[in-house]
Amino acid sequence: MAIANSEFSFSAQQYHQDDLDHPGKGAPQRHSNDIKPKEIITLNIDYKQMGVGGDNSWGAMTHPEYTLPAGDYYFNFFLIPMSKNTKTPLEISKFKYQ
Repeated sequence: MAIANSEFSFSAQQYHQDDLDHPGKGAPQRHSNDIKPKEIITLNIDYKQMGVGGDNSWGAMTHPEYTLPAGDYYFNFFLIPMSKNTKTPLEISKFKYQ
């Protein structure tokens, strides 16, 4: 379980980040559903995520409220191992971590 002192973005996939297309590699995958699932889980934890487009797909800029200005960002989070004997995620989420 991941806990932070602020909201954050996360994703979990059954593939490695390197399985996604990279410029110049010529990989056939165009979307994540083109990748065969593996016996692993990749967890990505992000402080924030910037919008990827504006009102159209041919050049409109992202709205200012969905952008992240250039700068240094700092973010702390805790990873807490879970098992069948661990308290429920709801109980654990009530703890205050700093």
